[in-house]
Amino acid sequence: MTPTSSTANFTTLLKPIVDVMFHINFGALLTLPRCRPRSRTAEADITAFIDTAPDSMWQQLPLELVEQIFSHLDLASLCAASQVCRHFNQARWAHVDLSAHQDVPMSAFASLMQRLPMTLIIPRLTAMPALPTLVLEQFQGTVLNLRNCSLPPGGLDVLLAQHKTELQELCLANCNVNAGNIQVVEQLLLTSPNLRVLDLSDNALDFASLQHFADQLPAMPFLRRLTLSGNPLNASAAYALLIILRKCPSLAELHLDTTGFGDAGCAILADKAEPIHHLSWLSLAENSISELGLTALANAMKKWNAPLQKLDLHANDLGNDGAVVLAQTLETNRSLQCLVLWDNRIGDRGAQALADVLLRNTTLKSLDLKFNGVGSVGGLAFGTALEHNNTLRKLGLRFNLLEDQGAKELAGCLKVNRGLVCLDLEENGISNVGATALGEALQYNQTLERLMLKNNTIGDRGCRGLARGLVRNGSLKKLDLTATRPSSDRMSITSSGLRELAMALQHNQHLSELVLTGVAGRVTQPLTRLFARSPSCKVVLSRATTSKRQRRIRRRRQVGLFAFWR
Repeated sequence: MTPTSSTANFTTLLKPIVDVMFHINFGALLTLPRCRPRSRTAEADITAFIDTAPDSMWQQLPLELVEQIFSHLDLASLCAASQVCRHFNQARWAHVDLSAHQDVPMSAFASLMQRLPMTLIIPRLTAMPALPTLVLEQFQGTVLNLRNCSLPPGGLDVLLAQHKTELQELCLANCNVNAGNIQVVEQLLLTSPNLRVLDLSDNALDFASLQHFADQLPAMPFLRRLTLSGNPLNASAAYALLIILRKCPSLAELHLDTTGFGDAGCAILADKAEPIHHLSWLSLAENSISELGLTALANAMKKWNAPLQKLDLHANDLGNDGAVVLAQTLETNRSLQCLVLWDNRIGDRGAQALADVLLRNTTLKSLDLKFNGVGSVGGLAFGTALEHNNTLRKLGLRFNLLEDQGAKELAGCLKVNRGLVCLDLEENGISNVGATALGEALQYNQTLERLMLKNNTIGDRGCRGLARGLVRNGSLKKLDLTATRPSSDRMSITSSGLRELAMALQHNQHLSELVLTGVAGRVTQPLTRLFARSPSCKVVLSRATTSKRQRRIRRRRQVGLFAFWR
């Protein structure tokens, strides 16, 4: 349900009232005289609201409007609202997310299901051995997420018996779906013709059960996303996938991470490939795919003629030769926008091949090459390419070996590049020299929004260079200088460097977040006040810590959230 503009405005005014009521203990709320607000005025206002709301305001509103007003609230606020608005108890709750609650009592489930939620997300519950059967019996919504839940015996049969014809999203990840009960899932799909998302990841489906599933699968004209990651499949599963692709003409996302697909599976796809005009996202991460499998996959992509926009091949065995194959594919491909290749042993030679193709490719927008051993030679290649390529928006080079020379090459291209938005150079051995070069580039660049320099060896001199760049830069929104791994060189930022950054923020109104986690011990009280003069920028000086009082309040809310339903 999407609220109208007037309803949205009214909801904005109503939300603080609901939040105030939630922060009060529910037992005290039901017996207001025991409640101790901060002032007599607050007590009178809350009392008046509770006395008048059920009769004079909510009863006069149509039930559909009440649903729209409360449709955006989280579970805590929904529970609070249900205590002060009897009329709202008749409404159908739009979204119930229990993922933050591990000890939901049975009585709470019974009350929740009476609200007929459209979307229901349930985590693994610690208070009971299996999911209550009544949840599967009474659910009549469109989105059901049971990830990591222990289903009761015959739980899938119970779900099937309710004929969920309106079901649009079903997640049974890590729910012990295997060869013995996959037939129930097949029958469930027969009764759910409008299903758009199906997640069967991290189960015990082998090749034989997937083949049976593919053979019995009805035509699914609306299925958009299928996830089979984490199942013990093998290369022969490619035959079943071809059947699934044929029966699902709208399938846009296919996730097959950690399935043992390998080079042989890619070869089968290339040999039996048919035109596929709808697939836009293919994920084959952690499948031991090498240069041979990638060559076969590239040939299959040509036969598919699909507008593939994202290809995820992280944690495979592509190497430099695999990167060369990908570069050759990008020479003619005009649809791929996102390429994920981290942890593939791609060195400088592979990085050079990918950088060279950027001189001619004008569609790729995101390239992730972290954990690949790319050194200064690869940095030089990307620096040269990005002087001419203004299409790439995000370049991830985290955990590589660029050092100062590679950082200087990338800084040179930033002076003229007008396309890059995010540059991730975390843990690349960059010192003051490289940081100063990047700071100089910021004086000329007006498009970069995120610069990640976490866990490098940057000291006061590097901070001074970055500060000079911030004074004249008008685009950067986040700068990360976190030093989470203690060492003498990483902790070399002193109060002098921090003062330079704080003074630069006085002249920069665009930076919204400056992360300095790990150097908080060097922040004195005067520096804290100096940083506070820049209210538009959030300065993160240390990891978020939770006080004893905050933890106590959180536990009280966790226990009290469902207390009135016990």
